[in-house]
Amino acid sequence: MIKKIPDFLIKADTPLSRHCRDLTIVDFHEAVDYIFKLPYRRNSSKEDLTLVLSEECGVCSTKHATLAALALENDFKELKLMLGVYQMNEKNTPGVGRILEKSKLEFIPEAHTYLVFENEKIDITREVKTETSPFESLLLEIEIQPSQIGEFKVELHRDFLEKWILENDVEYSLDEIWKIREDCISALVLG
Repeated sequence: MIKKIPDFLIKADTPLSRHCRDLTIVDFHEAVDYIFKLPYRRNSSKEDLTLVLSEECGVCSTKHATLAALALENDFKELKLMLGVYQMNEKNTPGVGRILEKSKLEFIPEAHTYLVFENEKIDITREVKTETSPFESLLLEIEIQPSQIGEFKVELHRDFLEKWILENDVEYSLDEIWKIREDCISALVLG
């Protein structure tokens, strides 16, 4: 799955690092392993990254932002938090095909958050076997900060979808596309 993951001791005196140590997570490899194994489910808030640990769940944005924040807290600056928009379909995101087919869409642009270390993309969202990687169909990729996984990410995603709808004569409104997208995410959570 992941070939190259940095490692360092978690020693910062910050809430997130302390919470890790309270769970006997003492280095970054242990944190990655722990967070990877957490169920795919939305947290009650994206603002408090300690919720990934206390609520024992997360999605791409909260899991990866938690790890990026942990790296920053511990003065490890070589790890990048990325936001990519990719063509989400059944082949690269198993579980969404039924909803896309019902909506007569081949794909829907989805915002995905992940990490990059030494030019390698690291995705610890959930364990899933795919025919193709979402990274093969990236339409946009930018570096973000952990604090940008909330409103900034949503606004960027909605702006992207709005342009995509117009440029491709998609028969749905932005709100309708967003609802289809939410149905896709629900299928992943329930699946």
